[in-house]
Amino acid sequence: MNQSHVTVKQLIARMQNEKNFPAISQHITELNSKASPTSESSASELAALILRDYSLTSRLLKVANSAMYGQFSGTISTVSRAVVVLGFEQVQLTAAGLIFFEHLQDKSKSHYIK
Repeated sequence: MNQSHVTVKQLIARMQNEKNFPAISQHITELNSKASPTSESSASELAALILRDYSLTSRLLKVANSAMYGQFSGTISTVSRAVVVLGFEQVQLTAAGLIFFEHLQDKSKSHYIK
């Protein structure tokens, strides 16, 4: 597991334990549950959860259509296709990172990550 995976997982654990981000923590908890390796969730079930958040949906599609992923599969226009192309683990990490950093756009909350 590389350093970015460890960091995101540590931040998620801290948010869940400290409850500083209750709404975000709940969304990430659901996402982690659906995207975990032991889950039997399908790509469409994970996509349905992602679709509850417009911002997350938009950003995940942008990542899936980025130069890193888009070059292999053409334009990706559905979240379920993005989940398949990115893979569950990458969706989990990307979603957690996007939700977390979007929440911290308000600089007054940046002390939570220290």
